[in-house]
Amino acid sequence: MSAPFQEPVEKKLLEPRRPVFQFHL
Repeated sequence: MSAPFQEPVEKKLLEPRRPVFQFHL
């Protein structure tokens, strides 16, 4: 459960321009 959560977090840090919120949905 922690793995899927850390994935989007790392991507957000790498690409803050991309909408990470939609990825979670």
